[in-house]
Amino acid sequence: MINNGVVNTGSGDVTVSGTVMGSNNTVGSPPPMPSVDVPVLHDLPASRPIGVITVLPEETKAVLDLFDVGRPDPTIDAKTGVRYYEWTVRDVPVVVTRTAERANRSAVVAAQNLRAHCDPATVVLVGIAAGLRVDEPGYSLGDVVVATEILYYDDRKLELDGDHYRPHELRTHVAVRNAVNAFFTEYGEPFRLSAATPDGRGRRSRVHFGKIASGEAVFARGYDGALEYIRRFDPKVLGVETEAGGVGQEFMEHPAAEGGPSGWLVVRGFSDDGMGRSEADRATACKNAAAVLELLLPYLQGQR
Repeated sequence: MINNGVVNTGSGDVTVSGTVMGSNNTVGSPPPMPSVDVPVLHDLPASRPIGVITVLPEETKAVLDLFDVGRPDPTIDAKTGVRYYEWTVRDVPVVVTRTAERANRSAVVAAQNLRAHCDPATVVLVGIAAGLRVDEPGYSLGDVVVATEILYYDDRKLELDGDHYRPHELRTHVAVRNAVNAFFTEYGEPFRLSAATPDGRGRRSRVHFGKIASGEAVFARGYDGALEYIRRFDPKVLGVETEAGGVGQEFMEHPAAEGGPSGWLVVRGFSDDGMGRSEADRATACKNAAAVLELLLPYLQGQR
């Protein structure tokens, strides 16, 4: 018979009056198990911020104007000079940065910089776009589209008989899509922006759930070749812009790792119809897109 020690598996004491037989003689008592009525507390991680990317100065100003306790001083990257404005809006931490240039290539870098800086839960591209259907009933300049899908239309083959487009789609993480679904469940789709904002912002504007098209081209007044192609290819596309494809591509090639679900979202106000714009419509579209961002923040943070 071999005895290698005495182990107490209960919560009481064990008294040994004789010799404990066997090699490496020990007497052990494990720590008492916690009562099922006493919760075990763990340190909860701090909430990950919502990252915001803007491109134009008026887009950036419209977003920074959401800060209700004064505009924060930026954190400036010593090597690149990239500025990050960090504050809290509706109890949600927000980090805002701006691309160095327009177009998708610079948007890729901005998304990479933002993710390296603060590991945001979601990156939201906020600003303006051309509205493809603003001349139809139910749509108008100043309306806002919230997009979880991007049609990157600008891949094409140039032939003697014209340009042959080869579009492909990018979709965000399902967690972001579900947050946006909850948002529109609450407010309706489409909904009047003035009815949802405390200050009645965007009185004649609606907020739509749709798809955005992205490419490198900037359309000259009177040119409608690519725009007409996009309308025919996918009627769900509501707007066209030049940066969302880069943000979507960055997330496709570098999905979130240990930080959990992470994705992108596009919030764009319609500043023109693709054939030209006025400064008044541009400013209104920027402000309306920023107002929709503010409404979305609690949903993207998982608070609602």
